[in-house]
Amino acid sequence: MLLGLNIKLPNRRSSGGYVPVPGNMFIVKDSAATEYIVRLAVRDGSGVDYTVPVSAKTSDGTEYYVPAYDPSLYLDYTSTFESVPGKQPGYYLVDDVSGNLTQTTFSSLITFSRSSNATRYSPTGQLEYAPHNLLLQSQTFDNASWTKTASSITANTIVAPDGTLTGDKITSNISQLGFVVQSLSQTTGTAYTVSVYAKAGEYNFCQLRITGTVVPSITRAYFNLANGTTTGVANCTASITPVGNGWYRCSITYTTTSTATASPRIYGQVDASDTISDGTSGIYIWGAQLETGAFATSYIPTTTAATTRSADIASIGTLSPWYNASAGTIYAEFQTPITGNAFQASFNDATANNRVGILSSSSQFVAARNTGGAGVLFTPGTANAPSLVNVNKSALAFANTDYALCGNGGTVATASTYNVPTVTKLELGQQLTATLLNGYLRRITYTPRRLTNAELQSLTS
Repeated sequence: MLLGLNIKLPNRRSSGGYVPVPGNMFIVKDSAATEYIVRLAVRDGSGVDYTVPVSAKTSDGTEYYVPAYDPSLYLDYTSTFESVPGKQPGYYLVDDVSGNLTQTTFSSLITFSRSSNATRYSPTGQLEYAPHNLLLQSQTFDNASWTKTASSITANTIVAPDGTLTGDKITSNISQLGFVVQSLSQTTGTAYTVSVYAKAGEYNFCQLRITGTVVPSITRAYFNLANGTTTGVANCTASITPVGNGWYRCSITYTTTSTATASPRIYGQVDASDTISDGTSGIYIWGAQLETGAFATSYIPTTTAATTRSADIASIGTLSPWYNASAGTIYAEFQTPITGNAFQASFNDATANNRVGILSSSSQFVAARNTGGAGVLFTPGTANAPSLVNVNKSALAFANTDYALCGNGGTVATASTYNVPTVTKLELGQQLTATLLNGYLRRITYTPRRLTNAELQSLTS
């Protein structure tokens, strides 16, 4: 029988120990060949998850280290586990020269650039690529671009999430529940997401509502800025995310049923029952955004025109000592609403002649391989097509004349034509500043060996 689990902190290479990937489950067998599922995470009394290296000891004294794979690069953009104070949220590990996974920071590992002045901001550390903002004067709600209905705006009264004194206060008149609004033409059958940063003032509730014939008559959600929860969600999906200093990013996503004008409204109110204001109390708002897509992407400030910006470019330019030139496995968790090709990760030599990477389309997971300019794409078919809304998991294992690809735990596709190319960097969410993800990268790992096909299915399930 299985006697217990021992927490250990082994050196990965010198002792054969492993550092686990948070949230995964692994199977160990005891001396009687009985299988046990082990989840490598613990939760403390305050609900915080912690990940620990684990070994399982069987009745005959044999210890089994888990997990079954051993990453030398681990990038978790969603985790707050042991995040470094004052640094970007997330959990970033990379092999040092002794073969130990060592925690590092986003900025010391990843080169991040953009060709416009748009901000990159993600409270959970997710690596983002934002397409556009259709709203005008997105953080100057006193501007005439925003119609004030039974409401007033006091401009620049509080420090905004970007650290500037640009947060506005919205107050309803005493006669009725007030709001600010813009009206824009929208296209039938399209997912739109409207978002705003909000902070409690005298009142604790923000409401986002869409009006117009493009949606049902009640399409809205209430956001409790005191405890970070949503309520009263109707004909849309809603999300609220803390971004620090009492600010939350509130968003709703809806799908239009006709082509016509729609009007995103922002309310500050006392409760979720549309109680009339006292005429002086309100909440603080900043950074409104309207975009196509099934979730809110990084905020883009606008003034007199809707803004589209160039993509954010992220890469790791130093592969030593964690990269194995002869074999490896790259794994990605991602979310993207686009239907064309979208790269999650690409090892390359700054050209398309030598590369190996993973991408997706609306119908399939894809692997890209080129060696000396000759290349091929191969996929596991459409039975397990990527979701355009939910999180996907994809993994590509490669060695000389031995490649395998798996998406969302489905069929493993294999190929045996090409060798491993010579590469110099890892690009994230794009390849050669093209074929952009236009979405979220949640997690990237690299293991310096070719995982088995069964491991690929387990990893992506």
